[in-house]
Amino acid sequence: GGGNQAPLVVFAPSSTLMLDKGYDKSEMVIEADTSDPDGNVVQVELYLGKKSVGRQGGSPYLWKGGNKLLQGLSAGSHQLKLVATDNQGATAEITENLIVKSGGAKATQATSTQGDAPAAASLILFEDFEDGLGKHWIRGGVDCFLDNSGNYIDGSVVNLQDNSSSSVLTTKNLDLSDYTELIVEFDYQVESFEEGEDFWLQLSTDGGETYERVVTFVKDVDFLDDGTVYLESLVIKGYKLTKKTRIRFRCDASNDEDDLFLDNLGLWAK
Repeated sequence: GGGNQAPLVVFAPSSTLMLDKGYDKSEMVIEADTSDPDGNVVQVELYLGKKSVGRQGGSPYLWKGGNKLLQGLSAGSHQLKLVATDNQGATAEITENLIVKSGGAKATQATSTQGDAPAAASLILFEDFEDGLGKHWIRGGVDCFLDNSGNYIDGSVVNLQDNSSSSVLTTKNLDLSDYTELIVEFDYQVESFEEGEDFWLQLSTDGGETYERVVTFVKDVDFLDDGTVYLESLVIKGYKLTKKTRIRFRCDASNDEDDLFLDNLGLWAK
């Protein structure tokens, strides 16, 4: 016969992988389901980033919010990892992102999900920009860059300025051909916008050849330039989504002193 086969481990459906900022510790539950084809699992360890939350030596493999490392997590995406070990020392691991949302949604001209986790929707992407742009987003050029000063929203953010051809932040092509509805959520803050200046959320279904403006956000109509951080939660319907769908944010201000800051960008589809 062959050698020892590795165990299997997954996050159980009971696991809480999306929470609002300021969540109660009773809401936090992480549980592992395991199996082993030729032995038995003797230990599962949970990691938050590179830190061990703790290990469990028997079923149920369960961690709750009473653990200090799982309390008071900041808004954004936090990597969880489960590592299972079987009775012959073989291991298996799996990672998932725990998303902590800012909360406090502001209604807009699009349908609002009020900051709740979109019901029956598939998470396509989420990025908090703490480790760069991530694998889904593309800078437009000199008028789109990361701001790591910590002065805006929450840690590292994307800064769009002016109204040039490079004042854009765009996704790469996303295969959304199996879906009919999108939910876009993001935090934003502005600085030095003048009355009537705005920014846009745009959609392309042809790989960026053309874009349609879906929503316009106008200063003194949709937002104030007073340091407020807004959470938008938008539902987009009525478009034939394709394998080359792109989402784009465009700043439509007037000079380099006009800044739009974006953070915690999430996209769901159903």
